[in-house]
Amino acid sequence: NHGIVSFVNKRATLEPETTVELAYGELDSFKRHLMHTRTAGPVGLVFAYTGMDADGTFDVEEHTFDDMYASADWRIDERNRLDASFTYFRERSNYDESNLTPLEFALDPRRKRGRFGQEFNTIAVDYFKGDVAHDLQLSDRVKVTTRFFATDLDRP
Repeated sequence: NHGIVSFVNKRATLEPETTVELAYGELDSFKRHLMHTRTAGPVGLVFAYTGMDADGTFDVEEHTFDDMYASADWRIDERNRLDASFTYFRERSNYDESNLTPLEFALDPRRKRGRFGQEFNTIAVDYFKGDVAHDLQLSDRVKVTTRFFATDLDRP
């Protein structure tokens, strides 16, 4: 959802549509996804949330993220359209990029705790993005788009 790559998110549906997905798995993983789309008159609305918590491959790793997206698109008239979207992404993870020696792997393939301080490798990310766009259709062949975009990435 949060747009590291520029792509089009889910568009509003004519009929209200709600999707809820939950999944549990190995390594204490819990995935959740909720999305609601609808159109009310000339306004289309989308809300999406995706999140996941999971242990990593090694005993010092835990991963958590929450990703929220909301948008509204308003067909003002035949020539004008106004779109707005907002994204918030949050990650808090403990991870380790080092490898075990063959002997360490043979003794305990998931254990890194206490080895060179691996339990202190963390990542924290807060990402906000807002986008407002106005489309003006001047003719069948000419359209003018004005876009305001703001983004903030905090990764202490």
